[in-house]
Amino acid sequence: MSKSKQPLPTMDDIVAYLNENSGKVGKREIARAFNVRGDDRVKLKEMLKNLKASGKIEKSDGKKMIPADGLPEQCPCEITGIDSDGELVARPLNWNKPTPAPQILITDLGRLRPPPKEGDFVVLKLHPAGKRFFHGAVLRRLSDKPNRVVGLFDTTGGKGGHILSVDRRLHQDYIVDSLHANGAKNGDVVIAEVIGSALKQTARKAKVVQIIGKANAPKAASLIAIALHGIPTEFSAEALKQAKKAKLPDMKKRVDLRDIPLVTIDGEDARDFDDAIFAEPDKDGWHLVVAIADVAYFVRPYEPLDLCARERGNSVYFPDRCVPMLPEELSTDLCSLKPNEDRPCIAAHLWINKNGKLQKSKFVRAVMRSAARLNYHEVQAVFDGKMPEMNDDLRRHLLDLQGAYKALAAAREKRGALELDVIEREITLNDKGQITDIRPRERLDSHKTVEEFMIAANVAAAQTLETHDIPAMYRVHEPPSADKAESLRMFLSSVGLKVQHTDQESLNKVLEKVKGTPRAYMVNELVLRSQSQARYSPENLGHFGLALDKYAHFTSPIRRYADLLVHRGLISALKLGGDGLIDENGELTADLEDVG
Repeated sequence: MSKSKQPLPTMDDIVAYLNENSGKVGKREIARAFNVRGDDRVKLKEMLKNLKASGKIEKSDGKKMIPADGLPEQCPCEITGIDSDGELVARPLNWNKPTPAPQILITDLGRLRPPPKEGDFVVLKLHPAGKRFFHGAVLRRLSDKPNRVVGLFDTTGGKGGHILSVDRRLHQDYIVDSLHANGAKNGDVVIAEVIGSALKQTARKAKVVQIIGKANAPKAASLIAIALHGIPTEFSAEALKQAKKAKLPDMKKRVDLRDIPLVTIDGEDARDFDDAIFAEPDKDGWHLVVAIADVAYFVRPYEPLDLCARERGNSVYFPDRCVPMLPEELSTDLCSLKPNEDRPCIAAHLWINKNGKLQKSKFVRAVMRSAARLNYHEVQAVFDGKMPEMNDDLRRHLLDLQGAYKALAAAREKRGALELDVIEREITLNDKGQITDIRPRERLDSHKTVEEFMIAANVAAAQTLETHDIPAMYRVHEPPSADKAESLRMFLSSVGLKVQHTDQESLNKVLEKVKGTPRAYMVNELVLRSQSQARYSPENLGHFGLALDKYAHFTSPIRRYADLLVHRGLISALKLGGDGLIDENGELTADLEDVG
């Protein structure tokens, strides 16, 4: 016997169903919920069309539907206040319907740091909790500041003017009336606030809040980039106060490394020195020490300095300036490993064999005193057998660095790290901020020495965190995607370079084959473009480019927040103090994923 035919739902049934599943369902889900089949699907489609025409339902995101007074499952909202129970309440942004906006109670603040507060714009995941009432879970912060546009001010065509955004993604001008021009003149690059809702895409009026200067003025490019990308340039008053009060720790409680002639090696214009290195011959190999500024001592989880550092994520470098992750009291002073000054550090003792393979490691919280602040050219001169003005002991220590580097370089070659030869450009500016030269950046053995020491310490840090099962922020680089790998193979084949695979060994053979030929630049660039983007992740996925199965950034906590998290992980894993990782809600791994 055939199944009896299900009656079609009524329009009220559909609206009631949408009220219970607002923003989650479309036509297909509605048909499935009411067991609508065959020809009845055509009738259901007509009913939905009539419901939309009557204003009882409407489309949300994509093909999803909501009741007339409903909201999408993920909804941009403004936090408007606190109810009598102390819970945050919100309203949907851009609610322009004749009926009052539905009530939204925020029941889950998510993992945002700092926590969201009244006035913040956030995306909420909504769950219907009654008629015109929703519970919301915070997914992410949109903005707690007015929406801004960076652009070129043009006064052509009458009073006031208009702004043409320098962001090519914004295909519109913004009208500025004379009252809101704020002294801007024709040709000025300005920052303006969009008048109206901070997230309303149709807003076309703006008021000038800051004049950056003329577009062709020296140093304008970096200021435009800072403004365009919303890079924070001001620290909170609380963070600055904390930085000014910071003092060095009690060095008596630390392992004393001041008798080890650690040296910093950086560029001539470097201002912060967060790593120092040492090497000495050891039985069947080398003993290395990589000492890194103990930023974790000064920047504690969820304190003002930490919140500012987390918001920035890293220092940002331009040809004419640096926007630091930490205030200068820390970045260029207390955390900087200055020569002949006692500084707290976390030091990695690394023992490698004569082939450069890491045998064992040990991390300690220590005090060190840099024996010298050196630049790459000075160190390279010693490597080349030249004799700069340098005492014999220091010269001997630098030659030991070179010996250890050769072992590490051999290990790198053996494991098959990708050897790209990509030219980096170095921009030179004069005192007025004008470009005087653009040239290829030098790549000396002294650069590679520091790099290999850092890689060895980073590997040891990742191994230690994994051994102790501590949540960590890994630096991961996955192999090329199938599509990119195939595109690369097709290109290489078209120029007579056939490869069956796109693993490190196969790519290195191609790169070696074109080395020194006219095709070298193009092939290196295309191999680079075929690579996945390196990123941070709490999941260890290995590092394809370096041919390593585990890797984490440990060596630059002054300028990278991920490194600071690794330091905290090591402190927790090895019980080096009470300022390690904090897991407030048992969601540390998810929190690391958000940071990544």
